[in-house]
Amino acid sequence: MLSFFAALACIEVGAGAVVAEAWRLHHDSAIVTVDERWQLHLLLERLRVMEGVIAMGAAATTVLWGCIAVTNAAIAGRRRRTALYGLSAWIVGPVLVGVVGRITTAGRPAHFDVVILTLQVFALYLPFGALSVASARVGGLRLPALRWYIGLVLALVVHRMFTGSLDLSTPTPADDLGRTAVLYLVNAVVVGVIVVMAAETTREMHDAIGERFAMHQHWKDDARSRFLPRPATGEQPVTAPTPVAAPTPVAVTPES
Repeated sequence: MLSFFAALACIEVGAGAVVAEAWRLHHDSAIVTVDERWQLHLLLERLRVMEGVIAMGAAATTVLWGCIAVTNAAIAGRRRRTALYGLSAWIVGPVLVGVVGRITTAGRPAHFDVVILTLQVFALYLPFGALSVASARVGGLRLPALRWYIGLVLALVVHRMFTGSLDLSTPTPADDLGRTAVLYLVNAVVVGVIVVMAAETTREMHDAIGERFAMHQHWKDDARSRFLPRPATGEQPVTAPTPVAAPTPVAVTPES
């Protein structure tokens, strides 16, 4: 999971470098040839394809880890309802994010993009809210999961509102290539921070669940020791007397 996020940060850096090169050509040259523009467009599109594949891998591994984490937390906390809620949130939330993200906004008012993004943000909170609740139920912290969620929201906002719609083959006057390149690099930093937040969350969940399982094991051992028979304090255990063997009869011979 962490490797996917790290690879995603590297892809964002590469995309930012491509857009920065396009900005340099537009800034230094009065005329940018069609071939130069097309080559940069193809390179950016390849990076976007890689970005999509890596993002799917990151999403799949994160969902798998989240389902396992909330299940283990529910088992450790002996809360079946928490496990059911957590599993449902980690399955329904990512599906809603993907379904809402596929809604086309072409020909719709400008504020429609904001509505779609808001729905995705709320859908994304479902799994991470469940994760924070599960962590609190086993004695862990809720803040690491919420920080992870905030980082993902920032990356989603930058991608959907600023970098995802750029088309280098047919740039428009409204496209600020310099700003877009900077935002790609900012998004790479955000994804790098997400790696740190994800590592902190996994470590926190692992430690909290381990401590709760150790506590339950201690309680079981203590309860088992209470029911075992043991001698009273200050008294020696009573042992059964050792049986004494009967004397062997000796035959007496008469004297002649």
